[in-house]
Order: sequence, then C-alpha cells, then structure tokens
Amino acid sequence: MHKVMQLWKTGEQARVNSYLSDRGLWKHELFASVVQAIIELAERGSEERALLESVQNHLRDGSAATSSQGSHAAPVQRSLF
Repeated sequence: MHKVMQLWKTGEQARVNSYLSDRGLWKHELFASVVQAIIELAERGSEERALLESVQNHLRDGSAATSSQGSHAAPVQRSLF
C-alpha cells in the first residue's frame, strides 16, 4: 500500500496502474478491504486519509487505460435483478 501511495503522490498514474496490474490488485478484495481499514484508522482531514481516499476511488473507477501487461478493463457491475 505504501508503494501505491508513493506513486500516487507523485502523480504518475501510469506507474500506479502498472503496479496494480502487475500484482493483480485491481480486483483483489482483500487489498480493497485493507485500503478501507487504513482509511478508517487515518485521522479525518489528514493528508494521509485524502491520499488513501483518492487511491480507493481510483481502484473503484478501474480507470487504468493501459499497463505494462496491456489493457485493463474496468470491473463490470452486475444487475441485481
């Protein structure tokens, strides 16, 4: 998580996307849960929390266009009915 935060803070979204893709973290439920847990522990209004929330939103958006392994498709939400 620290590496993702470091990359995100530098604004290198392509490197963030590659890092997440290379490690299979885009759809990794445990990783998403850890991010949420760290957010909940971070002080409200802190830079750390804002950074974590930005990363979490990026993960939810699935907004990686490409990575070192090729295209990344955003997760598809299934219908409830």
